[in-house]
Amino acid sequence: MTTPINEHPWFDTTLARHTRIAALVDAMTIDEKASQMLHPASAIEHLGVPEYNWWNECLHGVARAGPRCFPRR
Repeated sequence: MTTPINEHPWFDTTLARHTRIAALVDAMTIDEKASQMLHPASAIEHLGVPEYNWWNECLHGVARAGPRCFPRR
């Protein structure tokens, strides 16, 4: 029996954010995790993750024109 989407712990807003994130990442397969690293990230329907396009170079720590998005130490 599968868990209804809205009953997964990552949808429980009473839990701490890091707990919700850890639960979602733990539920993902390696292929699903890798698919989320592309800017046109595909949906993971069985986990309730929608498709989205987050085009943002900051996740990579670079920018097309200008300094890195991450602070240098």
